[in-house]
Amino acid sequence: MTWFRMPGRALPVLLISMAFVSGCGRSGLPELADVSGTIRLDNKPVPNASVVFIPQNGRPSSGVTDSDGHYSLMYNDDVAGVVLGTCRVLISTGTAPNEDSDGNTSPGNPETIPMEYNVQSTLSFEVRNGDNTADFSLTSGGSVIRSDNGEDSPPENSRNLNDVSE
Repeated sequence: MTWFRMPGRALPVLLISMAFVSGCGRSGLPELADVSGTIRLDNKPVPNASVVFIPQNGRPSSGVTDSDGHYSLMYNDDVAGVVLGTCRVLISTGTAPNEDSDGNTSPGNPETIPMEYNVQSTLSFEVRNGDNTADFSLTSGGSVIRSDNGEDSPPENSRNLNDVSE
């Protein structure tokens, strides 16, 4: 067993092997594009909302809005982006009750976003190469309205749900 007789060589070989097996950088990942935007409900920013983009092929990307309703999506803990193509979009503020290790239960947060934007979402967005801005202006009644960004025409790769044909 040379493994035990040459510990000085075994460790470097093991570490190099692990580096090749685990990969590095973005190798092995699908083609991704950055997606960020703002979520508004009844013309007000929605803080602490979970935003999930589910592509037709591939794993979902997600993010959480800040106090201004702004979000950026992550493919995983280390890599930003969303798989290219049409994605179903889910937006939610509700959280389930949570029990800690002592058995204490916190009530969670009630859902403030209409079901047609979360559990039964009808929202979609076409993710293209480059930076994508996906702003969603929602109404409590369940309608999507065009964002008022003060521009006559949105910048390239900036689309509102109403601009997406299904």
